[in-house]
Amino acid sequence: MLSEDLALVDGYSSYFSFSRRRSGYSGVATYVKTSSTPFHATEGLCGTLMNDQYFTQPQNGDKCVNEAPAHEPSDQDSLSSQPGILALINVYCPRADPARADRVQFKLAFYRALRLRAALLAQAGARVLIVGDLNTSHTVLDHCDPDEVRSSES
Repeated sequence: MLSEDLALVDGYSSYFSFSRRRSGYSGVATYVKTSSTPFHATEGLCGTLMNDQYFTQPQNGDKCVNEAPAHEPSDQDSLSSQPGILALINVYCPRADPARADRVQFKLAFYRALRLRAALLAQAGARVLIVGDLNTSHTVLDHCDPDEVRSSES
């Protein structure tokens, strides 16, 4: 649980997104100086978790991910905020378990939704900055558990 003194910092606006299924598991937070408070902030890549009116869900719902399937713990979180012309997307991307094809597909769907969200914000004239934990590594040596990756490849 986040204490009030960490959540509410004097001189800053704060925005949070976290798992609603696993306490203390994952989440993202964005702190912005009060003088730069965004004119708009949403939770979820589709902007629909907080009944957002700014970003409408794409026609093809397959391109948009809001929540993990009901049987999965939610390990994807995102916040979008727009201070001025900068659109900041703060994400905790899902982990893909190499032994479970459905998790790999879910992660790829999340990445597609992230790319779509960023593209739509850019088309609307925003400069887009994606930050957070992308749960992606360039090489096996960049992975938090290289031995696990090596064993799953064999």
